[in-house]
Amino acid sequence: MSNLQNILKFVEFTNEFRRIERGVHLLHEKRGENDSEHCFQLAVVAWYIISSHKLDLDIQKVVMYALVHDLIEVYSGDTPVFNSTQEYFESKEEREANALEQIKLTFSESPDMWEKISQYEKRQDEESVFVYCLDKLLPYFVTYLDRGYSWRKNKMTLEDIIEKKSSKIAKSPLLKKYFDELNEIVRKNEKEYFG
Repeated sequence: MSNLQNILKFVEFTNEFRRIERGVHLLHEKRGENDSEHCFQLAVVAWYIISSHKLDLDIQKVVMYALVHDLIEVYSGDTPVFNSTQEYFESKEEREANALEQIKLTFSESPDMWEKISQYEKRQDEESVFVYCLDKLLPYFVTYLDRGYSWRKNKMTLEDIIEKKSSKIAKSPLLKKYFDELNEIVRKNEKEYFG
């Protein structure tokens, strides 16, 4: 296959990535964000936090992790924390491992990109841990700014969110601090956000 055909095939793949809808709604819109929008926002918010807090993290690595961390969902599908059946949620790891293998076979000419997904999944460096924690926190920020629309739509409670996210976000003390601060703000106006 020519280089042009490989590029076209990859562009088609990234278009499929844009079709993966997530459970979090876009701010001030009543449609779910897609994976492409989420990964872009995750990358630039991560960059902003690292830069503004002068964190000792490799921004290039962080941005790369953020941009590719959900690409496997083209083949595995998204697994929403709050709206998945138990069986679907439990199959996540296997589905995502199979999806990564499929991507590696389909786009074997770019092994460094797929290695970044593997490194992210292992979370053995500070950058991948930071992206992982921010990936869990960012939907909370977005839904808070949207006055809780996604929470009400999905019949969630603040306690559901704290239970599902707290231990994951805690791997980054800085992000856990912001999670805890926002929890206190939301708790004071819980009826407004959760209905």
